[in-house]
Amino acid sequence: MVRLRFEADGLLKDVTVAQSSGYAVLDQYAVSKIRAVTLPDVPEELRGRAFNVTVPFQFQLQQPATDEGGAVRSGPRPK
Repeated sequence: MVRLRFEADGLLKDVTVAQSSGYAVLDQYAVSKIRAVTLPDVPEELRGRAFNVTVPFQFQLQQPATDEGGAVRSGPRPK
């Protein structure tokens, strides 16, 4: 999970890992993706006080396809 901290004026102050995936590389990837997104303007009714938003991220890791000898194949899997 990634936490976005907003200032009272509606500006994004910080993006941090709220709950680790257990893999630093995935945590940093999630943070970098949030930082790269153009966020919409904060609605007026939320301005005037600082607040946090927590964004869940889900990663799915897959084993690379290998041939019969155990070498990693590049390209599509045979059907």
